[in-house]
Amino acid sequence: MQSHGRAVPLETLRDAIAEGLWAQVSSPDLPAVCLRLGLPDGTKEEAHSSKRKYVRVRIAAKTGAELLDLARAVLQDFAIPDLADLVGEMTTHAEHRISELTRRAVLKVLDSCGALFGEGDLWQGLDVLAPNWDASSTLHNAFTATLRSDVQRHYITNDDFNNGQVLELCGALTCSQGRFFKLLEQLVSPLSRDGAEQETLARALNVPLSADGFQLAVTSHMSRRAQAFEAPDHERERQTANSHLRESRSR
Repeated sequence: MQSHGRAVPLETLRDAIAEGLWAQVSSPDLPAVCLRLGLPDGTKEEAHSSKRKYVRVRIAAKTGAELLDLARAVLQDFAIPDLADLVGEMTTHAEHRISELTRRAVLKVLDSCGALFGEGDLWQGLDVLAPNWDASSTLHNAFTATLRSDVQRHYITNDDFNNGQVLELCGALTCSQGRFFKLLEQLVSPLSRDGAEQETLARALNVPLSADGFQLAVTSHMSRRAQAFEAPDHERERQTANSHLRESRSR
């Protein structure tokens, strides 16, 4: 498969499509949904036997380009964050990627920004990264220890993790680029901070972001307060109506 984005095995994309439809569609409805998506017809009994297999056998022979088109069609009908992340990673050109080095530099800036999400809720802010809160702890061997308990223990209760460490723990260095940009939007949202504090943080974040050709820029307002900053120009299909992260690189 030829792609300017990150190379992803086609089996991974097939799995994501099948898993997404498995989670979103009931077995009685699956044949009609698949038919609407251009896949061969089948019976409700076949779908009831195994929804994942029903989808898999119908997409097994599709090429990479066909799978991407199908994934986009699925996403038009259903909210499947993991599939959206995968499609975004596969279709974002290498020249438009934010590097791990820049991500680390951004996290370093956030170490000095005070409360991570300002006046906003910490857990809601971290949810942007879609961490698996019930995943086993990577820090403690206790059977009941989870990612959520690690954040609670080390960032909230004991305060021995800084902002960058808790974000890294929640996947900020490895999440999709789309999720990372949504994190930035949340950090400078007027629901988190406003006025001089918002402007100061945006300027500070623009220093490392500029190394990869990105900048935070106000594009709309909420109750006369600056509202920003989500996706870069080359990812318009994932922009909201209100805000985006503009790419500073000249075309």
